[in-house]
Amino acid sequence: MFLALASLLLAAHGKPSPVYTGPGRDFTLLPGQVALVDGENIAIEFVNVVVDTRRTWGASYGLGEVSCLVLITRLDAPSRPYRGLLTQTSEPGRPAIQMVDGRELVFDIGQETAERQASESGGYRMTMNVLKRAKTALVR
Repeated sequence: MFLALASLLLAAHGKPSPVYTGPGRDFTLLPGQVALVDGENIAIEFVNVVVDTRRTWGASYGLGEVSCLVLITRLDAPSRPYRGLLTQTSEPGRPAIQMVDGRELVFDIGQETAERQASESGGYRMTMNVLKRAKTALVR
């Protein structure tokens, strides 16, 4: 129900088609695209890349970091979205991990070929996996 409603809202605002996924499954987003995570009742939007200080040498990246703005909306409380940065300081292909709202986000922000870099999205793409944080039991 929540996911169907979110899909209709996204379509009405001219956004790219959403990606449907579930916890523990990899998915890829382009800037402006939204993932609807079934079972978690959240929507994650990859808004844009804010800064990318990585340097390229040939086909590979060097040291630096890349940060992107994301909007994470709980579909049962859409009026209080999380808006923040995900920052990756490792090389592409080596995912970063960040905790947001009790969820572990595993992500890798990469950039495509020169032709895609000239496109509206800047050639960026983010591969992500959403994991629910395990609750730890107290040992007495």
